[in-house]
Amino acid sequence: MSDKRFTPDENLKKLGKQVRQLRKGRKWSQQKLSDISGLAVRTISRIERGVMNPSFEVLAALVDVLGISFDFLFASPNDQDTGLQELIGLYRACPKQGQRLILASTRAMVHELMEADIAQPV
Repeated sequence: MSDKRFTPDENLKKLGKQVRQLRKGRKWSQQKLSDISGLAVRTISRIERGVMNPSFEVLAALVDVLGISFDFLFASPNDQDTGLQELIGLYRACPKQGQRLILASTRAMVHELMEADIAQPV
């Protein structure tokens, strides 16, 4: 992660920007995020503007519905592995049977790729 230190106000603005980008990236309005998360539109607006310090419960609700990890909310753009976050979101969006299939398929592909990599001469 970046070594830059942020003031509390800067951290709230950074968090708000991240939430806004994630919401807009899904083409969701604040109302839709409110409907899905159970958070008030006013709460979402205040977070996105960086004027509210959300509780752990509010952050947990956002992480859950946005399909991301907690650290993704606070990582700088250079530290974000967006491909991994997309996979996490897709995985979380699936029913349990789909999640089991994704895990089994991913394990098989990784195993095959690792064996292929070992077989390649250096």
